[in-house]
Amino acid sequence: MRSFLRFAWVAWFYLTAGITGFIVMLFIPFCVFSRICMQFLRRLWTAWTFWLTGVKVKPAYDPEFLEYYHSGKPVIFCPNHTSHLDIPVMLEAIWGNIAFIAKHELAMNPLLLPYLKRLDLLVKRNSVVHSAMVWRKASQLLQKGIPLVIFPEGKIIYDDKTPCMGRLKNGAFKLAIETGCPVVPVVMLDNWYIMGDDGRFGGVPGTARVLFMKPIFPDTDSNELKKKYETIMNRYLCKPRKPN
Repeated sequence: MRSFLRFAWVAWFYLTAGITGFIVMLFIPFCVFSRICMQFLRRLWTAWTFWLTGVKVKPAYDPEFLEYYHSGKPVIFCPNHTSHLDIPVMLEAIWGNIAFIAKHELAMNPLLLPYLKRLDLLVKRNSVVHSAMVWRKASQLLQKGIPLVIFPEGKIIYDDKTPCMGRLKNGAFKLAIETGCPVVPVVMLDNWYIMGDDGRFGGVPGTARVLFMKPIFPDTDSNELKKKYETIMNRYLCKPRKPN
């Protein structure tokens, strides 16, 4: 019975996301030329879906992060990645004009495509040339003051070690070195439990806690920056889940 309820909830979540996404999509023609308006529609879709499916987002912010972020300077948010909930949870947890670097395959979803094309950067991971072009555009967004969200693991990690982090890619940390923008570790504590991976293991409504740590300012070595980031993340991950 418990397994049935878990899968029923996932089905309800995706059905709700599809219906609310379609309704919100009707307003895109009025916003297509405004980045701020498109951000609002995407967040409205997320908030509406979470409200109807019983998912609550509970962010906590380090004071040093808030001080730096409210100064208007761009940052590179680097969350762990265990669930399809990760992107919408980030949209709920941090407001502002942000852009995601996401895998190109997400463009196959017609509900996501208008937002991805207008707001984010899509990377073809099997193309070195395309990846280089995307990182160049990412640097330009940061120079314009637009914060980026990059999942350093490069893909959803959901296995017997979850919620431990998987192997980290270098892109986000090299970008930080090149642009001088700090990396902000973001710990998502509960997304893997609410709906791990894409929901094929079922899911439950619940509270998604998100921790925004103080910025890590880049030095001359991306590997050293990556180690600092991993050390901070591992203080909170790979531990038994506490009730929320």
